Amino acid sequence: MKFRKIILMLLLISVISPTDSIGQFPPRPRRNYTPRPPMAPIQNNTVEFDLLYEFFAPKETDKINLLIVLPQTTQDRQKILSIKYSHKPSRTFRVNGNRYAEFVFFRPEKRTKLKINVKARLFRYDLLTALETKTKHYYEDTEFQDFLKQEKGVKQRAK
Repeated sequence: MKFRKIILMLLLISVISPTDSIGQFPPRPRRNYTPRPPMAPIQNNTVEFDLLYEFFAPKETDKINLLIVLPQTTQDRQKILSIKYSHKPSRTFRVNGNRYAEFVFFRPEKRTKLKINVKARLFRYDLLTALETKTKHYYEDTEFQDFLKQEKGVKQRAK
């Protein structure tokens, strides 16, 4: 009786186990390799969006200065086609690679709204596009050197 139980257990184990008679897993069927489909042509998308600012001022408010960072053209990524303002900015200027618009409201109404409409063309920019493009990188631009310089107490690793 004991011998039958042992034979039955061995038979059951051999049916359940995924290994073959010498203890190895059977080879898996190979999947067919399909190469990656060719890249779609570079597409340019034109988008239009609004930047909306709304603020409330008490009656005693004489003046409000509002400084806003504006989107700008970035090579190989986006081109700003137009920017329209609901209120004319008092000035626009550039600092550290960013473009700003300053708005000054004298004796503003209790509720003031500012709308900036931006129209831009966006370009596909992924790793393959970056590798194919032979343009200057940000770290090579002198405008960004202040942000990329070594900090005190941090030793630069030898190359």
